[in-house]
Amino acid sequence: MTGSDSPDTPFEYESEQPPSLAVVNALANLEEEDPTDLNYTLYDYIHPEALDTLIQSGPVTVTFTVNQYTVHITGSGTIRITS
Repeated sequence: MTGSDSPDTPFEYESEQPPSLAVVNALANLEEEDPTDLNYTLYDYIHPEALDTLIQSGPVTVTFTVNQYTVHITGSGTIRITS
């Protein structure tokens, strides 16, 4: 996802990638930043290991807020970010 995409465009991630890392990458893509250059960490908003455990536990959707964004992540491999 790039900054020119609609903020509610789904971002797909691979099952081998931890969901928490996929969220960070999606946010960085949306903000057109390198993930290491974001001025916040995911841990500021949600516990990354708990997110990974929840998402990998079955068919669930987790929704939480990061800055001005609402992040929806599913166990089926989709992240949707809305502002």
